[in-house]
Amino acid sequence: MPVQSQSGRAGMRYRRAISSTLIGAMLGQLAACATWKVQESAPEQVIAEQSPGSVNVTKTDGGRLTVWDPQVVGDSLVGFTEPEGFVQAAGKPRPDKVPVSVHLGEIEHLAVLKTNSAVFAVGIVIIGAVLIALSVIGQQAMGEAFPGG
Repeated sequence: MPVQSQSGRAGMRYRRAISSTLIGAMLGQLAACATWKVQESAPEQVIAEQSPGSVNVTKTDGGRLTVWDPQVVGDSLVGFTEPEGFVQAAGKPRPDKVPVSVHLGEIEHLAVLKTNSAVFAVGIVIIGAVLIALSVIGQQAMGEAFPGG
C-alpha cells in the first residue's frame, strides 16, 4: 500500500472541508429559495390548478396549520397535519400526521410553498464549477503524492 505524502493528506482534508461546506451551502440555498406565497384565488381553485404538496392555512379565528396532501372535498379542505401541540424533540421520531378537515368558509388565507428556480439554477451552476475545480485540485495533489503513477 503506497504511503501518502503530507501534501496529499492536506489536499484530501482540504477537499473534505470544502465539500462539507458546499453541501451545507446547497441545503441553505434550498431553504432560502422556498417561501410561502399567499394566494389570491379561492382555495378550491388553488388546489385544482397547482396541486400543491402542502399549504399553509390561516383561519378566520387566527389559527394556523400546514395541511399536507390537500384536497377539496365538498365544502372542506382536507388533508393531514401535525398532531395538536406537536413540538419536535431532538432525537425523537416524528409522529404520524393526523387527518384534518377545514371548512372553506373558515379559511382567511391560503399560502403555497414557492421556489425561486432562477436563483436555485445559478447556485447549482456555481456549486458545480467549484466541484470541478476541487476535482482538478485533487488530481494535482494526487499527482504530487504519487509521481509517475
